Amino acid sequence: MQQTRSICPSRFLSLHVGQAAAVALAAGVALHAVDASADAFDEYGLQPDRAFSLPANAGGIQVLADGRIAAVRNNATDGVYEILYEDALGSRTFSEVGSFDASLVASFGPSFVTLSPDGQTLAVGDNVFGTLAEVLFFDTSGFSPSGPTVPSATATVANFDAAWIDNDTLAVTGADASTFTPQAALVDLTNPTVPTVDNVVADAGGASGGVAVDADGNLYVGDGFGSTVGVIRRFTPSQIASALVGGPLDFATEGELVADVLSAASLGFDNEGNLHVGGGDIFGTSGDVDYWGLVDAESLATASPVVRQFDPIALPFTGYSVVFNPVLEQFYATSGDAPGEVFVYQVPEPATAALIAIGLLGALRRSRR
Repeated sequence: MQQTRSICPSRFLSLHVGQAAAVALAAGVALHAVDASADAFDEYGLQPDRAFSLPANAGGIQVLADGRIAAVRNNATDGVYEILYEDALGSRTFSEVGSFDASLVASFGPSFVTLSPDGQTLAVGDNVFGTLAEVLFFDTSGFSPSGPTVPSATATVANFDAAWIDNDTLAVTGADASTFTPQAALVDLTNPTVPTVDNVVADAGGASGGVAVDADGNLYVGDGFGSTVGVIRRFTPSQIASALVGGPLDFATEGELVADVLSAASLGFDNEGNLHVGGGDIFGTSGDVDYWGLVDAESLATASPVVRQFDPIALPFTGYSVVFNPVLEQFYATSGDAPGEVFVYQVPEPATAALIAIGLLGALRRSRR
């Protein structure tokens, strides 16, 4: 079952607090690998020795609260999608913790699979276009490797991408079945068995794009295709609260333009508020493709956002998905052009940086002789 319009506007104004606390907790874990400096934006680099491969037929990686990696594996033999957790932080070995029936989603797979910050709820987009499109919610306490888990709740909502605002609220982008226009909605799980849905952003460009929430509770929605492909707009908590009362906000006129990058997919933030962007205008005319981008936090919503470009594969017409690990302070980039391969970007560790500095100093001394 599903109800509508029950999210309390005043509650939304504080939704970001739980997320910010979770990030802060994760950033303070003792196994913190790198103490990124204040200018990490300029220092991130590809770490070839840290690259790794996922198990066969696995993808859709994300990061658990303790920094371990989770992934989804298509087990076509058994007709299920398996949920895999990394066995230990940094082990790069994985074990199945649960699964769901593949018949619950479109034949070409789910649109997204994402865990709530506390890891207690798994949200799955069924990737169906139309009035029957659903997001499925699973209680992970019922997971077992012995067989698939049934959804604990469903919400009828168009789905392309999603981002958790807190443990009870999921932001979802998708195209309206009647108008074909992209939108952003909030799914409220305060009552975990009867989720409610409110559309908060309307007419979000030419096709559905990514969605993300920053540490201040601002909602970021992207335009995935068309003449304004790559546009990313920001909506404040107070705007969202007003939309819950007065109806959805207009993407073009009420959202603040923060950047125009790729196809505005795979949105998210590092610990310093730098915005990562994936996707690519592969079928469009902008030519903005073949990298994943990182937008400097201080340049967001300025006339000239500063964007670093990273292209680990260096093949034409390549699009990337990106995830940030706030515990290890690493970016994980993946691409359909290199199935199962995960490219790791990180600020060089102090020991590595020291060796580089020593080498440069030695070269400088030799050049003066």
